[in-house]
Amino acid sequence: METKIKVKFKYSLMFNEKNKYCVYQYQNLDTKERIVCVGYDLPSISVPYEFSVEEVQHKTYGLQYKVLTYEERISSDKESIIEYLTSGLI
Repeated sequence: METKIKVKFKYSLMFNEKNKYCVYQYQNLDTKERIVCVGYDLPSISVPYEFSVEEVQHKTYGLQYKVLTYEERISSDKESIIEYLTSGLI
C-alpha cells in the first residue's frame, strides 16, 4: 500500500555507482524517527521531501521504505529558505 511521508536526508548506508541504487537513512519529519529508504537515485541533500513509499520487510535488515516518487517540500518561512539556499542545490 502506498503511503506519503515527509522526510529529510541524514546519511548514506549504501550507494551503488553503477545503477544509482541507494539505501539511505532519513528522518521522518512528523514522528522524528529515523527510517531506511531504498530506491534508485534518491535525494541526498538535507532539505524536506515528500516521499510516496511502500513498506518492505527485508528478511535481514527489517522494515524499509521503497521510494516510488518524491518531491521537494520547502516551506516559505525564513529559516526554510535559508536552509534551502545553503543546501548546495543551487
